[in-house]
Amino acid sequence: MHSIKAYILFIVLVALSVYPRLVHACSVMVGMDLRDLLYADAIVEGRVINYEIIDVGDVGPLPNYAVFTFIVDETIYGEYPNENGNFIRFTWDNSTFGEPADWDRSGSIVVGLRNSTSEIPPLRGPSATILRAPEQNVMTVLQAPCSLPFIFRDDDIIRAVKQIFDGEGNQQAEMDVFAEYFLMNGGSGQY
Repeated sequence: MHSIKAYILFIVLVALSVYPRLVHACSVMVGMDLRDLLYADAIVEGRVINYEIIDVGDVGPLPNYAVFTFIVDETIYGEYPNENGNFIRFTWDNSTFGEPADWDRSGSIVVGLRNSTSEIPPLRGPSATILRAPEQNVMTVLQAPCSLPFIFRDDDIIRAVKQIFDGEGNQQAEMDVFAEYFLMNGGSGQY
């Protein structure tokens, strides 16, 4: 019996040494908690004008991350660095599930962003580790570990986010109501 356990442990260790990214994977995807949007440093609405995948190769624990160039049509909440007028560059490391090879540039989206040094939403599912933002001093998409990113296309969600962050009423109470409604109506938060 002990030799079988030792053999299984050996296989696992070999697999982790050959595929180190497995150490960083989430066991399961957890549902998005819309209250986590309160961790955002900025929430912006606009259009993606460029999207590229940055391949870091064997330099780090992750194979790649995405970089967006985005034209901001409306700042819903917070502030972002805007040295280039209403253009912003931000990163996205969807470390567990990978980034799409290309991005649909049609239409407007709302993105929750955080500074690379800001607190991230809490871990609500099994994960081996939580990694830092891919580029320091560059904003990154807000995303709880093992969950979906705060990137929205759905008009109803966008209207609700704007209402929550309009500066009127109790933001926490409005977020609680919206989060409950979102869950009851099968919202997935898909980007």
